[in-house]
Amino acid sequence: MKALPRIANTTDIAAIEQIPLKERLKHANCFAAISAGLAIRPDHAALHFLSAGDPAETPLTISHGELAKCGRRIANLLHVLGVNKGDPITVLMPNLPQKFMFLIGCLPAAVFFPVNWMLEPQFLAEIIRAAGSKMLITLGPVPGYEIWGKVETILPDLPELEHILYVTPPGQEITPPTSTDRRIQSFDQLLASIENDVLEFELTVGWDDIAAYIHTGGTTGNPKLARITHLGLLHEVTDLATMIGFQADDILFGGGVLFHIGALASDTLAPLSVGATVLVPSPLGFREPAVIENYWRIVEKFGITRMSGVVTSYSALLNQPSEGLDISTIRVSSTGGMAMPEEIGHAVKRKTGVDIICTYGMTEVIGAATMAPRDGDPRYGSSGIPMPDFRVRIASLDSDGNFIRDCVIDEIGNIIMSSPGIIPGYVDSSHDEALFVKNHEPGWVNSGDLGRLDRDGYLWVTGRAKDVIIRSGHNIDPGIIEDALYKHAEVVSAAAVGKLDAYAGELPVAYVQLSPESTVTEADLETFCRENILERAANPANIFIIDSLPLTGVGKISKLTLRHDATERVFAGLLVPLMVDENLEIAISVADDKRFGTTVTLAIADGDTAKRQVVESHITDVFSPFTTHYEIIWPSEL
Repeated sequence: MKALPRIANTTDIAAIEQIPLKERLKHANCFAAISAGLAIRPDHAALHFLSAGDPAETPLTISHGELAKCGRRIANLLHVLGVNKGDPITVLMPNLPQKFMFLIGCLPAAVFFPVNWMLEPQFLAEIIRAAGSKMLITLGPVPGYEIWGKVETILPDLPELEHILYVTPPGQEITPPTSTDRRIQSFDQLLASIENDVLEFELTVGWDDIAAYIHTGGTTGNPKLARITHLGLLHEVTDLATMIGFQADDILFGGGVLFHIGALASDTLAPLSVGATVLVPSPLGFREPAVIENYWRIVEKFGITRMSGVVTSYSALLNQPSEGLDISTIRVSSTGGMAMPEEIGHAVKRKTGVDIICTYGMTEVIGAATMAPRDGDPRYGSSGIPMPDFRVRIASLDSDGNFIRDCVIDEIGNIIMSSPGIIPGYVDSSHDEALFVKNHEPGWVNSGDLGRLDRDGYLWVTGRAKDVIIRSGHNIDPGIIEDALYKHAEVVSAAAVGKLDAYAGELPVAYVQLSPESTVTEADLETFCRENILERAANPANIFIIDSLPLTGVGKISKLTLRHDATERVFAGLLVPLMVDENLEIAISVADDKRFGTTVTLAIADGDTAKRQVVESHITDVFSPFTTHYEIIWPSEL
């Protein structure tokens, strides 16, 4: 193994940045970088595939050399079919081997556009149309999946598609589609006709060319499709390899879905760029229940060295026994999507022996922008320090996104970010105005999140200025919920926000004001939502009917007030057993603190101070799965 640079603090990051960017990135495009990684040890395993998350099954293994050759053959096939540089190829399938091959094959020849195949048909049609795709590569009619049925539903509405190529999973036989649509062809048969595994066309893609589209929000009308450049992807992949310390002998547990920027960059391209191996536990990744159940057995069998996942997956893994299994090969553990609660972080370290490297970022900055230093303090609850060439600042912005001033150390404000590789904008440029900070130097993205930077440069995300709800790392547009509720004849006003959840991070909830004479119940509205919200993850966990929705000073619905109310309801419910067992009355209030952001205050009324230690220990247990700041006030302190 080569020596890794020490990364313990922002000084170490600054030392890396002294090396010119071109020298660090080395390559003119992402395809060249991945090709170089695959050429290090051609016979070494690039990918191990399991079909059902069972460590007892024999994996399908693809070597680096095989993956590289197949990628070039796919690039040649795309070229033969008339695909040009910049043309988006929509890929609609779970994590099958072919999906990874398409990724490699698209990099020199087209734009890789992986789409969430679990979306409903009408959403898929909107997204494909918004991308301007002329080619769709999808899973064929395979039992157990609904994908081909969705494709058949939407094809009449997508005459612009010139090619629909269906894939057969390895080792399976499927009945070919019976459609008379001449656009439909077998991908596997077409690829079999391509023998040359050397590129048959000139490789002209450069840093500024588009490598991928990633769907990051909205499903109807004008979906937000982020344009990912080769520079952005190459920069992220290089930074991830440096910060995490990927080595050629690493074996990663790749449970993420490739339509998410984290799985694309961190779980796939970064390790492949250094010649490492990726273990794909099932086509469904962590959505396959057996993967969590068998996780530690898979780690032992394959000698996994790096694990990753969102906080929810780590919480689930803590409940899976690992006694008697050798999981000592794990040397790196990382997470993203939300900050890691301290108790969960410490529990994972007790189980694995390694700290969890926490990250923060967004699709628009090509994934992670900050990361806990692997040789330094993880500071659970924070999201680490900026990665090389990433600039993260806390700024005061007005309601229109205009820059007012920079915030001081530990002052909460809007998180804004910049790097050489941020997206140039969305496919639909009408979304661009809200993305970038206004009245400010160009190239700074407004994250929509609130946070603070401490004296050592660690980022602490304290809240959300934008409305998006993040459920287990999946972005949910609250407008989907609100639009559905407004279809109900008796709904006067509606707003959706996220409520805290120990497993999912956030769950969507909705607040509704009804017409004065309405007899509609919350259960009625929940049923109505299930019938009208086609994105399953967006169905609200709760609907609260209230007399009137709170408004801001300019007459808009105050989502901040509703988020505070949702937080209060969550902890009020979690503290009921304590209040009953100890005969306590606890007044719960939620407000924003200048340093800690959302803060829950628990005022103990007439509490027996003799039981203080027991009560506070119970409260600590209640709050341990969350990063929410809380304060306890006893009667004597009032």
